[in-house]
Amino acid sequence: MKIWPLPDSYDNLLPRKNSQGSFWEDRGDRFNAGIDIYTPENSTLLAVEDGIVIDIDKFTDSSVPFLNDTYYLIIKSPEKINYKYCELDNIKVKIGEQVKAGQELALIKSIVNKDGVNESTPYYIKELIYDNYLSKLHLEMYKAPFTEIRPYEYGNFLGDEKPNSIIDPNVYFMGVKKVANA
Repeated sequence: MKIWPLPDSYDNLLPRKNSQGSFWEDRGDRFNAGIDIYTPENSTLLAVEDGIVIDIDKFTDSSVPFLNDTYYLIIKSPEKINYKYCELDNIKVKIGEQVKAGQELALIKSIVNKDGVNESTPYYIKELIYDNYLSKLHLEMYKAPFTEIRPYEYGNFLGDEKPNSIIDPNVYFMGVKKVANA
């Protein structure tokens, strides 16, 4: 069973193709490696399905002036699909832990530091500020075994050809309904 990961999200629709936050959205010099589901900051993140936590690490770093410190975690499902949940804070699971669909994993944190935005900030970051979409789940999906796609920068693939291991979450989430805490 698949669970909608954000009970407090603004809606339960995934971004449409070529729209802001959509899978493989062309951002000029990069492509969105996942999907972005917008939600209020500190929203609870739930596991989409059962699995095991295989990695937790820093996702964005405040050494980049327009970014806050955020984290990611990767969960491998029994079907050998790796979910990379990004833009997190207050992670409630540990590497090696078995998780169940609907289990609370973390809280969502705002990735954007508005005070650090300047003329060299990428346009899509400025667009997030303009639209007041400062906090979101950035979700990427990969075929196992998990190997990071390169060249990669905070949720974006910097090359032109889509890697074979990456999965379009839109297809995977068809029919999943937003539900209250499962």
